[in-house]
This record gives sequence, structure tokens and C-alpha cells, in this order.
Amino acid sequence: MADYSFEEHFGQQIPSFPPREVLAEYIFGRAKKHDLKKHIQFSTAVRNVAFDDATSKFTVMVEDLTKNVRREEVFDYVVVASGHFSIPHVPTFEGIERFPGRVMHAHDFRDAEEFKGKRVLIVGASYSAEDIGLQIHKYGAKSVTMTYRTAAMGFKWPETMEELPLLQKLQGNVAHFKDGQTREIDSIILCTGCGGAAAACLVPLTTAHAPHIPSPSPTGRVPALLSLPVGRAAPADHQPPLPRRSLQGRRVEQQPAPDVHWHAGPMVHLHHVRCAGLAGT
Repeated sequence: MADYSFEEHFGQQIPSFPPREVLAEYIFGRAKKHDLKKHIQFSTAVRNVAFDDATSKFTVMVEDLTKNVRREEVFDYVVVASGHFSIPHVPTFEGIERFPGRVMHAHDFRDAEEFKGKRVLIVGASYSAEDIGLQIHKYGAKSVTMTYRTAAMGFKWPETMEELPLLQKLQGNVAHFKDGQTREIDSIILCTGCGGAAAACLVPLTTAHAPHIPSPSPTGRVPALLSLPVGRAAPADHQPPLPRRSLQGRRVEQQPAPDVHWHAGPMVHLHHVRCAGLAGT
């Protein structure tokens, strides 16, 4: 954030892809600097959101989880600040289940040093592939091969980085590509994006779109603005059920929808908030 940079908080610049603990420390520091805690209701879950056409206001039912007491409050705006891309897209390739090395999604990337001396295959050709590829090269990966589905990024890469057409199959640790080339690899990073776990649209939501909102995180209310708990929220109505997939020993599956209901109203996802234009409301 321009008004409170990482450098100001840590006293120095920090590397790309900081772990969540570092980001949490920064967020708490920023909250402390601006005295934000007085505006936040902790341990509070959103149970119902209803829009009144007559008053153009939202009535929000919340539950104090420490007292098991529910109450209603009225707001001018509701911002769904729960992240609209959070479920990894995990493509499948012939033989990947028998690959002897590590397979991970960019969503779980934390430490570039883990790939020092490794021959890494990156599946994808967009921002995360570029960023992670350069990061692991910088920290000593032996080679980085990026495989693309439609078009290569086409940059002038360092000598140990390359782009090849889409991966077709894996035989042991040998990757076979669409142009007939092969490479021996030690690790695979899937830079294939994440799916929408929340509605990223300005359309009204109804009870048919019962959102996936878990128990609360440390977000809450500021005057005329309600921040819903961080997590999965309001899936788009075209989102298909998420199949169970096993990745790195972790089970990725759809979570049951808790006791939350939405009623029609002009709700906005944080994805569409471009400036602090709610002043005075």
C-alpha cells in the first residue's frame, strides 16, 4: 500500500512471494498504524444479508460467536472481500500420478530455495509462471522448462530457462512435449491459475447462491462498510461442483455451505473496488 509500504514496516525491501506469516505481520502493523481495530468486530459471523429497495440499505444479521447472540445492523454497502480466485486448477497429464518427484501448484509456492539444483518443469505461460520461473532461477534451479498450451511468452530468458509446447505425458521423470522433445525433470510446478470461489460480478445474489463463508477471520465493520469474513464466498451460479483431487497429499474438495443466506441487492465483490469512493456514505 502506498501509505504504508513493506519497506516502511520491515525497514528494508523484502523478496517476492513472502510467506503468509510475513504478510500477516505487515497487515497487523498497518492496522496498528491507522488504529483500525476500533472499527473491527472480531469473532463475528455474517448469517444473513438482505437489501431493502425502499431504503437502498442492507440489513445484515451477524452472530457474536463468543456469546451466541445474533443482531441486525444496517449498512449502505456490502463488500465481499473474500478473494475470488482461491481453488487451484489442477490439470491432469498421462503419467503424472507416477512421477517420482514433487508436484505442486503455484498456490502453494512458498520457498524458491527448495528448488536449488533441481530441473523444474513449470506448466503455464502467464504471470505466475514468469514470476516463479525467474524466482527459482535466481535461487539456483539447475534448469527451468516452461510449457505452454497456446503461445509462448516469448521473452529472452536466461540460458538455463526455456519454453516448450504443451506437455503431453510423463514417463517416470521424463517429460514428453507436443513437438516431440523430451526433458528429464525433478519437480513440477503447476502455474495453471485458480478457480472462482466467489462471485466476481455486480449482479444481485439470491438464496439460490448460498455462499461458502467459513467462520470469521479478523475482519469486520467500518462505518457504512461491512467486510465479510475472509474465505470462500458467494460462488457464481455457473460454478460446477469441485471434484475431489489429491495434490501433495492434501485433499482439495468443496466445503459445505454454512448457515448464510443472501437476498437480492447490488452487492459488489472487492475485485471491482478500484478506489475509496465510499466516503461520506
